[in-house]
Amino acid sequence: MRNEAKSALGGKKLIIGFVAMAVFFSGALAYGQSSERMQTLLNEGIELYNHSDFRGAAQKWEAGLEIARKMNSENISVFIGNLGVVYDNLGEYQKAISYYEEALKIDREIGNRKGEGGDLTNLGVVYKNLGDYQKAISYYEEALKI
Repeated sequence: MRNEAKSALGGKKLIIGFVAMAVFFSGALAYGQSSERMQTLLNEGIELYNHSDFRGAAQKWEAGLEIARKMNSENISVFIGNLGVVYDNLGEYQKAISYYEEALKIDREIGNRKGEGGDLTNLGVVYKNLGDYQKAISYYEEALKI
């Protein structure tokens, strides 16, 4: 009786192993598809932005940001920074500042010095556009240090 139980148990382990592998590979496939979709949305947003369709670009980048957040991707700050640029171009400066500050925080956390410098420069631009030249200069000087 014990041999039959071992045999049945061994079969269950084998089935569980195959199920676990199937789940792993379907997850990897979904990850790859999500990554591909995220890149497509980034590129489509760039194309729309280059044609001055800022609202269209924002829609693509918001969708891409949602995927990036789910994947905990390094591209999160890229999408956030791009959204800052869009809202700066639309004259929605407070929204742009919010995105730039979020991108800056992320870039500092992950040690992305190049991104950090870009975020600081972008914040300087927004404050210049708002007429707050002292704050703009402060951000530019901080960016120069990087």
